Amino acid sequence: MKILYIEDDRTNIFLLKKTLEKYNVDFISCTSGEEGLNLYFQENPDIVLIDINLPGLGGLEIARIIRKNDKITKLVAVSASSDEDDKIIAQALGFNLYIEKPIDPTTFFKQITEDEFDSPLQLETRIVMEKYTDKLIESLKQKVEELTETNKVLMDIDKLKSNFISIASHELRTPLVPLMGYLEIILDKKKDNLPKDIMEYINNINKAAEKLNMTVNKILDMARLERGLFNLDYKKVSVVDLIEKSLTYCSPYMKKRNIGFNIDVPDKYIKCDFDKTVYAITQVFLNAIKFSFDNSKVDIIFDDKSNTLSVRDYGTGINEEELKEVFKPFFALNDISHHHSSDYEFQGKGIGLGLAIAKGFITIQKGKIWVESKGKGTGSTFYIQLPE
Repeated sequence: MKILYIEDDRTNIFLLKKTLEKYNVDFISCTSGEEGLNLYFQENPDIVLIDINLPGLGGLEIARIIRKNDKITKLVAVSASSDEDDKIIAQALGFNLYIEKPIDPTTFFKQITEDEFDSPLQLETRIVMEKYTDKLIESLKQKVEELTETNKVLMDIDKLKSNFISIASHELRTPLVPLMGYLEIILDKKKDNLPKDIMEYINNINKAAEKLNMTVNKILDMARLERGLFNLDYKKVSVVDLIEKSLTYCSPYMKKRNIGFNIDVPDKYIKCDFDKTVYAITQVFLNAIKFSFDNSKVDIIFDDKSNTLSVRDYGTGINEEELKEVFKPFFALNDISHHHSSDYEFQGKGIGLGLAIAKGFITIQKGKIWVESKGKGTGSTFYIQLPE
């Protein structure tokens, strides 16, 4: 005989298992209604013991689901409640027996194998279901209150996150502005009067400051997108100009990796925000460079009919799970334990905001951006569908 016990209290499970050890029983247990239903369908038990007051999917709901197609399996309610209404509702929903806790170890096995409800349900179905409905409403009310409280906590966390981003970005930019200003003065006016090694140090400091400034700007852009604070400057622009401007930003990285672009783009005009669209296209190009192998090619094609730009690389590819995460903030395609920051190195990674901001800039223009890949080692294709 196979018995399944669905009970959220592990102590009760342990005691019942000990009670049934001397009988020839295959005992299975779990601590949630969802898991209990899965075990019921997998194991086909002869008897299902169910705690009525389970969190989440409750015992009454489990019985109702089982009884839709199964009239044979014996269902036994095991509950601390002695309320007659609970017993009536349990019987109406298909339980064969109702046993109150604490159980009597000396008689329990005989009860669950031989006993049934003493008599058929006497109350009208309408009255019984009204009682059941009242219990459901109370349960739903409790869950709504829990969800409301959880939502409030999440909103507070989100507000704290936004405030932290704003403060942290401000604190980073405050020293950056004069730092970059003084570096610019030195590089512009004093470079001929300084030793070569000092100028090399200053150049390295300037590059690091520029990179930090770009990171801060990305964080601020993401925060503005989340708050809907961007204004759009729509203009009629050439698709060729969009591509050429984006390639200008990417050209140094392409040369360092010896990656070429095969371009098939018609001279078509569309209406969009030029700077934000260039940013989005540039991020897709940089992604193609970083995840392509050295000395390879990237295909850039614009479909005139659908107004869609496709960027096809032949690099590392993306597996199915990662495809759903690519455009989420702070997502890293490669293992973060091997993280190295770079704009162009193979599988180099920043803070994971480039593609998230790109999606935001395209989405607020009523466009679409997505990616397709057949898995690791197959390359990937990014698509940007631009507005007319």
